[in-house]
Amino acid sequence: MDHYTLPRGGKESSRLNAQHNLYKDLQGYLLHPTIAASLPSKNCRIADIACGTGTWLLDLASSLPSHTSFTGLDISSAQFPSDSDKPANVSFRILNILEPVPEDLKGHFDAINLRLLICGLKAKDWSTAASNAKDLLKPNGWIQWCEGDFANQDVCPPNDGQGLRDLLQYNIEISQKNGKMLYDSVRNLRTTIEGAGLKRCEEVVVSTQSQAELTESCTWVEAHAMYGLARSLSDDLKATEALIAQCEEGVQRGCFWSWNIHLVIGQKSS
Repeated sequence: MDHYTLPRGGKESSRLNAQHNLYKDLQGYLLHPTIAASLPSKNCRIADIACGTGTWLLDLASSLPSHTSFTGLDISSAQFPSDSDKPANVSFRILNILEPVPEDLKGHFDAINLRLLICGLKAKDWSTAASNAKDLLKPNGWIQWCEGDFANQDVCPPNDGQGLRDLLQYNIEISQKNGKMLYDSVRNLRTTIEGAGLKRCEEVVVSTQSQAELTESCTWVEAHAMYGLARSLSDDLKATEALIAQCEEGVQRGCFWSWNIHLVIGQKSS
């Protein structure tokens, strides 16, 4: 079963690629400096879970030695790049992180990236994903998990943007009916990773308002995520389109969402 609640077409792939660039600009790196400094000089293997289009993996591959091996893992192959669009040291395969990992991948990777699984995970799934990701790691390997705290967003300016608030609340309510996008999931991410038995955990929190020049990009990325999520979950498309239209009017007036990005790292014991 595909747990992803957004579309998997070309428009969503373009949004994911734009989102990748946005998060990289806001955070200032693809791989946390502590992890980057720990990578072995030989036989280094890096994986990206819920990789989607593979844009994080491909971007990182362009900056690390060609002898590094990169593997993109996702529950669906629908957005994997074609063979002609990736280098020889990058591969992709299907994997459901909520199921026990295949034997050939146990203890296989030096570093694993997870990013923006919030729309696909129910409350009980977070600890399962963390535990299974840990199983993929070599001893002393690292997890990097990045999430947007979408359930606790603000709308700016405070005296405008009711259409943005209404659509946000609609998406939260309909997601939470399915057990997803809970208010405390992202804020408890470090606790989840520590609970999986990882050590040396660190958390970095960055606000989307930290770089004013990126506000327009943040708004575009989030608006199209909001629209796609509402449409995919809606049981009344006419009412949903009315909400989206009101939201878009606010966006055109300069209203925007603001949220925090949480990135947590943790190391597997030797």
